[in-house]
Amino acid sequence: MHARPLAALAVAALALAAACAPSYRGPVVEPGTQTVDRNTSWYADLASPTPTLVGVTPLTGSVSMMAGARDGRTRVALELTGASPGGLHPWEVRHGRCGADEGLLGPSAAYTPVRIPENGNASAAMTLPVQIPTTGSYFVNVLASAADGLVIACGNLAPPMTR
Repeated sequence: MHARPLAALAVAALALAAACAPSYRGPVVEPGTQTVDRNTSWYADLASPTPTLVGVTPLTGSVSMMAGARDGRTRVALELTGASPGGLHPWEVRHGRCGADEGLLGPSAAYTPVRIPENGNASAAMTLPVQIPTTGSYFVNVLASAADGLVIACGNLAPPMTR
């Protein structure tokens, strides 16, 4: 007769475990392969400007901006998470802050869109033919497409930390 209470206890434990488990069942995002030294790199976390954009998957990600391999060059690396597979998204570094655009950093020809693979996570990098900034405000926009200016993710770049 002890089997019934034991079975009820097992069912209750499974129900509690299921209720406490996270509901997100998407792919696990591995950390980037490049370690960002925040003492020498500008850095931003990206997020969708509003979680209620109709028809747009909320994006997250990060951007780092550092001195390029040669003088007069700036290397920018982007990582996106949660994008719609198959998407092709322009992205760019701009002067100012999210929502307060003061113009493009570098020539527009240096920017190429990032293509989103099946898992919805993408990375891209580019080298701008400009000296790494030491002062000022900068941000990164990720756009829905080249045809419109809808910003689907934005992040304000924080300057390198000083010791």
